[in-house]
Parts: sequence; structure tokens; C-alpha cells
Amino acid sequence: MIALISPHLMGCNVNAIDSQILFPNFNDTIGIEGFPKNLKLESSISVYQIDGGLTIDLVITNDCDCSIQFTPGYGSKIFAYDGITKDWVEVQNLINYVGDGDILGSKSEGSENWTGFFTIAPDLPDFHTFEILRIAVVGTVFSPSDSESSKVGTFIDIQLNSN
Repeated sequence: MIALISPHLMGCNVNAIDSQILFPNFNDTIGIEGFPKNLKLESSISVYQIDGGLTIDLVITNDCDCSIQFTPGYGSKIFAYDGITKDWVEVQNLINYVGDGDILGSKSEGSENWTGFFTIAPDLPDFHTFEILRIAVVGTVFSPSDSESSKVGTFIDIQLNSN
């Protein structure tokens, strides 16, 4: 059972090094070209235990100078750091998202759709040695006139303290 969860927003810069645990080649692992510093992912105050499972409400904010297109669930990917094996493992999200996704415009450019809300439910075993959840979102820079698009993303680390 998870006793305490405390969110820690980590650097969203491609050169940033996670101050807690290194994740080699993280941007390659999630298939992105970079971490725009003005694309932010934060945990809302809502963290729930439902039927023994954990759900986390997240807020994504785009204050970049471009629009970003996301698949349903904001292209979210979940990883957990195992304190015993000292390795990151991908964790399944138990939520199936529907719809066409979302395009977040730039807050600084006056878009009315610059923030999004979604929930994840990581498939964590009852007894685990996971210490940190890393939740990433992945999108594509959106420009109707540009034939070449680049994948970008951001992430948040959430500390898990288990009994």
C-alpha cells in the first residue's frame, strides 16, 4: 500500500539531469526530440486510492511559442524506478482514453485552449519496490503549414513511499 505521495516537478530541459535518479536516454525512450521549458506537467491536489489502485489527476500547461497536438491521454507514458534493481520499468496505464486527442495552443500567444486535465491509473503491484513514478506526456509540434513536425514532451516525478 502506498502511504504517501509527494509530487516533485523535475526539469523540463533536455540538458537537465534528474536530481534524484538518472534515466539514461529518457528522451529516446519516450521518442521525443526535446523538452520545451514552457511545457509543464503538474500533479493536481487529487491523488486517490480506488479499489486498491492509485489514480493521479494531472494538469498540462502549454506556454511555449507553438501549438502542440496530443493523442488521447496526452500521449502519457508511465515509468517506475525500482529501488532494488536500480532500474526504470514501463508501467501500464489502466485508463483507456477515447476521442481524437487535443491541440494545446500557446498561453502566451492568447490561445483559449492552453491547458488540459487528465487522470492516470498506473498498474502497480500490491507489493513492490518502486520508489518513483515518472509520468511523461508526448505530443507533436502542430503547424498546419509545416510538413516536418517534431515530437516534444515533459514529465513529472512523483515520489512513492510505501509501507
